[in-house]
Amino acid sequence: MALAGGGVVWYNSLRERDDQPEGERKYEEGIPTIHCYKDSDAEAWATANDYPIVYLDDEEEKTVITLPSSAARIESEAFASTAADVYELPATVSCIGPRAFANLKNAALVKIPVSEAIDIDDTAFADSTVTIECPSGSPVEAWARAKGIPTVNP
Repeated sequence: MALAGGGVVWYNSLRERDDQPEGERKYEEGIPTIHCYKDSDAEAWATANDYPIVYLDDEEEKTVITLPSSAARIESEAFASTAADVYELPATVSCIGPRAFANLKNAALVKIPVSEAIDIDDTAFADSTVTIECPSGSPVEAWARAKGIPTVNP
């Protein structure tokens, strides 16, 4: 599957697909993540290589998954039943697939800093206890409110 703009597609796996276009990383059943501290060498490496980051925080004990700026799509069940406290999506995300964030029970915060309309599947947040952080007045905010999902503005 080719993507306009050469974005990365996140699947729910660590196994690379054989049909990946040059310059794009695709995965079928999960995502590789780098667990590190902010401002560490590991963070710099993960950012430079477009890997999602799980930030370690000794004081707050929160798990934060930050997707790289090249992420264009969140595919079906990519983060389903995971247990992070915060999911940070980049402004480059244009699609959130079916049940991508289903079954989240930790009252997670999902940050979607997109001001324009994006394609969000009706089941993307099925059976989840989440709050979506998004720009005030954005189509994402309108979508979330229509689905009964609480929103906050940055």
